Amino acid sequence: MPEPRQKPAFIDPAGDASAGSLPVRPPFLFTGVTSRVFPLKANMARLTQFCDSYVNMDIPPEIVHYRPALPYVYLMVLDYGSMSSASMQAQNVGWVAQHEVAFTVPLERWRMERGRLVFKDWACVSPFIFVDDEMSLTTGREIYGWPKVAGRVDAIRPLWDQHPMTGARLLSFSTAVFPKVYAGDAESERVLLQIDADPAPQFSQVPPDTGNPWAPWSALAQATRTYLSLMGSALDMTLALRVRGYRTNRNKESLRAMGSKAADYLLHLGPAWLQSPQARQQAQALTGGGCPELAFDNVTIKQFRDAQEPQRACYKALVRSTMGIERINRSGLLGDSNLLRGDASGGYTIRIHRYATQPIIESLGIEVARTENADGEVPISVLKPTFPFWTDVDLYYGAGEVICSRMHRPGDQGEDEDDWVDEQAGGAQAPPPRSAQ
Repeated sequence: MPEPRQKPAFIDPAGDASAGSLPVRPPFLFTGVTSRVFPLKANMARLTQFCDSYVNMDIPPEIVHYRPALPYVYLMVLDYGSMSSASMQAQNVGWVAQHEVAFTVPLERWRMERGRLVFKDWACVSPFIFVDDEMSLTTGREIYGWPKVAGRVDAIRPLWDQHPMTGARLLSFSTAVFPKVYAGDAESERVLLQIDADPAPQFSQVPPDTGNPWAPWSALAQATRTYLSLMGSALDMTLALRVRGYRTNRNKESLRAMGSKAADYLLHLGPAWLQSPQARQQAQALTGGGCPELAFDNVTIKQFRDAQEPQRACYKALVRSTMGIERINRSGLLGDSNLLRGDASGGYTIRIHRYATQPIIESLGIEVARTENADGEVPISVLKPTFPFWTDVDLYYGAGEVICSRMHRPGDQGEDEDDWVDEQAGGAQAPPPRSAQ
């Protein structure tokens, strides 16, 4: 078996990045990261189709296979207070900050062993992600393969000037899109996402509002609807019927593995003496000793178009990178007062403007409460989250690891699953160059 060749050095026209003012070499430290997370109900069949086309592709299951873990997509609004390389030199030089909006799908990672799929771990993929920092944009794309798109947080115009009973606009995020595809218009900054808080109930209104959400009959009806909806979703996920769009290989062994992995995550939230020495040694070996033991995998697709055949990728790789939680500063639920009266949305409303160049709703199968057309140009999907929450954490982000890769060589007639090279520990070695065969 030929020994793997050393990868060539990356040539940067600006010189050695490590000698610059802000090195962008992993691992990274993110301190004071605040997130607002809005779970959005999604169609499981559509999520499965998306995972098959986006992360599974035609990769043999003997290498890896992903499936959606829950019928939910997590809308995450993050504020990175401080981002820098983990080296002490980089931290002394300075740091950058950014805002980020991401649509994240939780995944199950499986692998075919002895003719059957075996559960390995959980992971997540963020196929739609928007940032307002150029350094993070280029670094995320070039190193890890994150599909980041530039955007910005808009200055928020209050809605209260329109009517005193109007809700509060909490966030407006814009990105560059084509308002109408093939209409001859130039790409321009347009609103993509808006998050509003429902108006506070009024008890002094004249005449009295019979639909006040805190009225006993309204609160009881809302609590009943929420309970039935949650029980239906729980039953749906428990039965995991194929007619409901689920494709799963759950059995006693896989359920035991899932329970063991979930218990391992919970133990990492507690003191170290709760964990066995073997578990600590195994976690340190898996994370390389630098990443915290409480960590989760992100899956990205790193690919480059072929110069001669732009419709093909000359290089494509499935990459996983580990995000570790250094410290949980604070966390909690959003909209506590609304949750007390049975409103699982916490009193939050999300509006997504549906542009053809950003097919978020269509691709992920997110369930829409209703559709508006306020601006007269594009439809606006109104979404209601389920138990939104917030966190304030410090994160450690390690280097990426290539799971498998494929190269397109001149003369290749098509794509074959045998072209994928398993680059995990114990995987097959890459084939020699075509000229040497």
